[in-house]
Amino acid sequence: MFDRLFDHEGSEMRQAGYRRRHLLRIFVLLLMSTMLFSMRSEAAVKFSAKIKRKNYLVGEKYQIETKGKRTTYKFSSSDKSVVKVTKKGVIKALKKGKATITIKGTYESKKGKKTVTTKKVQVQVYACRLKRTSLEVNQSKSKTLKIKGETLGRKIRWISSDESVAVVSQTGMVTGIRKGSAVITACVGDYVRLSCQVTVKITTLKNGASVLMVNATRT
Repeated sequence: MFDRLFDHEGSEMRQAGYRRRHLLRIFVLLLMSTMLFSMRSEAAVKFSAKIKRKNYLVGEKYQIETKGKRTTYKFSSSDKSVVKVTKKGVIKALKKGKATITIKGTYESKKGKKTVTTKKVQVQVYACRLKRTSLEVNQSKSKTLKIKGETLGRKIRWISSDESVAVVSQTGMVTGIRKGSAVITACVGDYVRLSCQVTVKITTLKNGASVLMVNATRT
């Protein structure tokens, strides 16, 4: 009887020991997996810098996307007259042309070891302007302002500073309303602004009749 009791107790102790060892193995495996994932994640974000937009219009800006908790970045341009890059990684397109942007990332590990990675990206800057520098329109008639150059498919919006003087359609068609002055602006994308100073006046003909004219000069 005592032999059976000891055998039963020994069996339970062996099972309990097996369960403890099994749980310990699971814990060790989970710990190793977590450490490995952490190491891989850390390695993956040592250097991450993206310039998704390669083509710009004069006047446009773009923020370079960077990642990496222990990585510091420095930016430079091969031609600062075409493209300038700020310390915070903001690209500013200044004039038509091409330039190469260099991104230098320095990663410092927890042990103080530094790793330097360099990436170069070529960008191109285009320019656009209003095609006509002056415009005259008879009352009840219209003429259209047009943009010359590359707009890179950016959305274009036309606005008037005073619609009681002159109005403009979303195709650039200007119509005079009454005597006065207004600014007609073509908004190309988020940053580019092309403006014309528009003066609406009454012109008297030889027979004494009056005709409303629109005289537009680009600024």
